[in-house]
Amino acid sequence: MVSGKPTLSQILKLRQADDPVEVICYSGYRADESPREILIEGERFRVEEVIERRRERRGRRIYDVFFCRSEGLIVCLERPEGGSWKIKIKESQ
Repeated sequence: MVSGKPTLSQILKLRQADDPVEVICYSGYRADESPREILIEGERFRVEEVIERRRERRGRRIYDVFFCRSEGLIVCLERPEGGSWKIKIKESQ
């Protein structure tokens, strides 16, 4: 059996949907402007491309939502203002 670095897909399948992750962001004209890396279960995964970015109001909170490509997956990274990052795999349409 060959053991190596787990893939992002493998790690996400073992996690609860609401488990927070750490996201390293580029900060330009504003803080956390664009995600660059995902740190999860002690592993680093590079954000290869930000496909879409938007801000959403949900009730009284505003969320930053990013659809990104990492390791061939499309993932959704979201965070309420002042809150923790969450990650999920974008389902096929």
